[in-house]
Amino acid sequence: MKKENASMKISRFQRNSIIVKSLGILFGAIGLGLSFLGINSYIDPSHLLLFFTIQSNIWIMVTMAIFLVYAILEVKRGPQKVPHALRVIKYVFTVSITLTFIVFALLLSPWMPLSYLASPSNICIHFLAPMMAMIDFLVYDQPIQAKKTTFLWGAIPPLYYLAFALICSFSGVAFYPDGTTVPYFFLNYETLGWFRIGPEGVGVVYWFFLLCGMVLIIGWGSIKIQARVHKSKG
Repeated sequence: MKKENASMKISRFQRNSIIVKSLGILFGAIGLGLSFLGINSYIDPSHLLLFFTIQSNIWIMVTMAIFLVYAILEVKRGPQKVPHALRVIKYVFTVSITLTFIVFALLLSPWMPLSYLASPSNICIHFLAPMMAMIDFLVYDQPIQAKKTTFLWGAIPPLYYLAFALICSFSGVAFYPDGTTVPYFFLNYETLGWFRIGPEGVGVVYWFFLLCGMVLIIGWGSIKIQARVHKSKG
């Protein structure tokens, strides 16, 4: 009985880990739920799954739910061995949700109506859920055993999405009610061109390299910061 009670004792670190994971899942669920209900959304709910924001929120929410189960089992049964491959997957999806956070904050939010920026759905899926995911990975996840090329894995979801979005666009899929066939302005090859630099802005290829560089910096930085955070904890 004493042994069982000891295993059920929860540390501050374990409690905070469970809280952060639970909040990340909750914020993601609220934001996605409101979006799919069409509340304060400027996008047709039936088209939401076409957007990287929605996909990245789903990926990280499911992954955090799995890690929440491990965290609860650790409290109930003692230390749990999380497969390294699963920790790498969580790293990859954390990079994606961080990209969602940064791209929306820097590139997309200036063009959004205030009514959407102040809406609970936007705040949840673009800010609160990503922040919880970043905190969870940097502070509460075990450091991944990173090799020199591990940070490159973080580029897989954005590269997949680029191919997905362009295939949809070339096929005539409308992302918005007005018939726009690209999800984000920096992918609008009809307006910006591929390699053109002009009054409308720079071409899609330049945006591609800029965002790829951003993804690699996020991935590399996340691994370094996580290692430093855990080293500082002793």
